[in-house]
Amino acid sequence: MSIHPLPPRTENDSSVETSASAANEQRAAKLFSFGSIFLPLRNRNFSLLFSGQLISNIGDGLYYVALPWFMLSGGGGVQALGIVLGAFGVARVVGALLGGPLTNMLRPRRVMLMADSVRVVLMAALTLLVLAGHPALWVLCLLSALLGLFGGMFLPASMSVAPSILHEDELQAGNSLTSSSAQLASAAGLGIAGVVVAWLKPAGTLGLDAATFLISAGALFFMRDMLSAKSANAATSEGNAGTKSETMVPPLTFGQLLRRSHILQTILLLFVCVSLGTGAMFEVALPVLLHDQLHASASGYGFILAGFSVGAIIGSLAAGGLGKIPYRLGLSMVCFLIEAALLILLPLMGNVTIGVLIMLVAGVLNGLIVVTAMAILQGQIPTHLLGSVMGLLAVANFGLYPISVGIAGVLVPRFGSVPVFLAGGLLLALPALVGCLQPNFWQRGDVKLMGQK
Repeated sequence: MSIHPLPPRTENDSSVETSASAANEQRAAKLFSFGSIFLPLRNRNFSLLFSGQLISNIGDGLYYVALPWFMLSGGGGVQALGIVLGAFGVARVVGALLGGPLTNMLRPRRVMLMADSVRVVLMAALTLLVLAGHPALWVLCLLSALLGLFGGMFLPASMSVAPSILHEDELQAGNSLTSSSAQLASAAGLGIAGVVVAWLKPAGTLGLDAATFLISAGALFFMRDMLSAKSANAATSEGNAGTKSETMVPPLTFGQLLRRSHILQTILLLFVCVSLGTGAMFEVALPVLLHDQLHASASGYGFILAGFSVGAIIGSLAAGGLGKIPYRLGLSMVCFLIEAALLILLPLMGNVTIGVLIMLVAGVLNGLIVVTAMAILQGQIPTHLLGSVMGLLAVANFGLYPISVGIAGVLVPRFGSVPVFLAGGLLLALPALVGCLQPNFWQRGDVKLMGQK
């Protein structure tokens, strides 16, 4: 497939950009504007991206039900299912590591288009194999690993694409829409998956997922590359403002950015702690707590997890309407401290209803934090390093999950669920406390990633 080049700018393009800037200025004057959440949808490129990813995320929900159902009903067994899912998970981590530098070289949209195009072929092949009968385990592992590999490559690119199609003042609203819609679409896909699998059988459901990848690839194909210009100082000469040199300063490297930016270090630490803490608390300690102490049913566990998901959607949407409020990064760290405290208090809930309310509030705070942090990073990281940073964050976000649940599986039977909640909550509070104590997190205006004045 060929990539459509960016057409010459016209007077109409300039007027649209001017009106968008004016709208952003009016929005900045308000503390909260509900209508501003949907402003990015007026951007043709973002609308295509949003629509394609919405449909693709629904397809992901279908896949997560169809493949296990096929393997368990077709004689593969639990052990074979674990091997296939393990191959997917390991390959996804590798793909995320490769996807960061690849995004820097090829630009986010091209990497996303490549990944989705390959996944159309892989999912179509899996559909045909399932339709023909039960394929060999090694074949399923190979296809699952390849799907995980290209899915991992897709992640850093998808986390880096917004600055190339949105004005910096619209990044928070854009992240708000993509984050909340991804959660809604995934929930919708999982919700209807049982009906779809019963109607179309696993093979038909996997074929439907292949079609969603095709739609996503089509939306990406018709987008245009519109990379926003980064300031030369932000990209090349941090700390040299106000001076001129006869020789060109070499571009900032990934290692230099990671060493010098305390803000980036803290956000990375936050992602690591979330990956280590929440898996242990939500997937191991919480069900044990509900089953052994509260004697709740499986539906109670589902309601509590749903409370967090609903809260995260509300928080993500709310973040899109807040815009650039003063001290937004420092306030985000305060919100994270409150979320950590709520999770520590979760074992003290007297019943499922209180647990749902606690998780609902924690989810709201989590949604606010994630959208705000992503908007700040996307607006400040130089374009040539954005993919690498997002790849590292993607690995930190899900790569430590197996370690988290593995440790919890050893600790909970020995010490109970309460100490795990305490340790997990304190782990989450650590990066938030570090952020609260840093002056760079309390800048009134635009946050400077490298701490420039």
